[in-house]
Amino acid sequence: MKKQKKHQMRVVRILVVLTCLLPVIGLATAVGQEPNENSENTLRVISRTTDPSVTSPLRKIDTVIQVGSDARNRFTMHRVYKMGQHARRDHRGSIILLPPLLGNFGTYMLNENGDVTQSLAAKLALANYTVYGYSPRTTGLPPNPCSTGAFDCSVMRDWSWSQAVLPDIDYIRRSVARDYPHEKPAIGGLSRGGMLGVAAVNAHPTAYSGLLLWDAILYSADPTVVAFNTVTCAGHTANLAAGNYFNEFLPALVKRVTPISEAASIQFFGNPAPGLGTPTFIQLVPNNTRTAYEFASYARLLDFVAGLNNVEAVAGLRDSSCSFAGDRTFTSNLENFTGPIFAIKQGRGFGTYMGDTINLTRSRNVRVQDNPAFGHLDAYMTPNHATYIEGPILDWLDSDVFPDNENDEDDDSDENNEAVGPEEL
Repeated sequence: MKKQKKHQMRVVRILVVLTCLLPVIGLATAVGQEPNENSENTLRVISRTTDPSVTSPLRKIDTVIQVGSDARNRFTMHRVYKMGQHARRDHRGSIILLPPLLGNFGTYMLNENGDVTQSLAAKLALANYTVYGYSPRTTGLPPNPCSTGAFDCSVMRDWSWSQAVLPDIDYIRRSVARDYPHEKPAIGGLSRGGMLGVAAVNAHPTAYSGLLLWDAILYSADPTVVAFNTVTCAGHTANLAAGNYFNEFLPALVKRVTPISEAASIQFFGNPAPGLGTPTFIQLVPNNTRTAYEFASYARLLDFVAGLNNVEAVAGLRDSSCSFAGDRTFTSNLENFTGPIFAIKQGRGFGTYMGDTINLTRSRNVRVQDNPAFGHLDAYMTPNHATYIEGPILDWLDSDVFPDNENDEDDDSDENNEAVGPEEL
């Protein structure tokens, strides 16, 4: 028993150290594999299926999109909406939810005791919002897909925000425009989801009706943050130059350690993790004895971790850290965004630093929810998440983004609320 405990503590200590060092070390190389040379940009629908786990009155449609002729370049667009005779008439607006680091749309389908109606996406849909989601190209790959040869990860060289992620998101935006020609969606999400929301708004500042900035930054004027991320940015850039296109080690280790025990998981989620962007960044606040979380539900955390992807593209890690370090590629056009912003600030996450990103916009409607005691994920992992997340987001959509929104469509049948979209774009 003592040997087992010592082994577990050794594992979590290694995890803590690697969390800080991860951005600046090479984790794997696509040995013997040529980088992807496919330059085609045709987008083609591969499949469109209805998720059987989501039942009436809701429907969830998952559409797999392939970019070009390379089958490795596939992502999934999700659409969750409320069915019914007057579904089209009652529709209030749309929002595109983007995933956090290592995440996919499953992050927003996280539910309680198997009741999918308690998930964020379902609650928004039950309130007559159409929820669109994005699962990136890394979604669905098996554990250690690159090192085992199960997937040719050389393609990840080109999975940067500019080359892959933002074009994927823009496909979803254009899909919303086809489904609802007279409205613009809100966009954003948790952590990297909010960062990608900023980048999407920067690319098309008049195409979105609101920005959900959920404990996220993409720019900082703080010299400590800039200096720290300058080193991190250089590390990721060097990895890419050396042919290290993927990171599968961190998700594998997090999935291995988290189920050991709540105390073991605290060694990762409850310790400062400056490698994720800011000097004092912590994901979940532990209690005084570090035997349990102060706010978070361990059971909910287990479900959250189980749904994470098994690999991350280093190009995307570079894009976020280099933005924190001062690169303005994804923030230089924010002054042209004037729509409402909902900033959910966690005091021990990115919250202290979020003002710099917000101030780059010209929005005159910035709603701030400040949770000073919370770590980065606490508001979503707490059993009271509806109080901190679902309820406030719904109120923001109702009051600030789509106030008194009315749909004048003549035909309000459920069938006409189904998005089909073209087979190619």
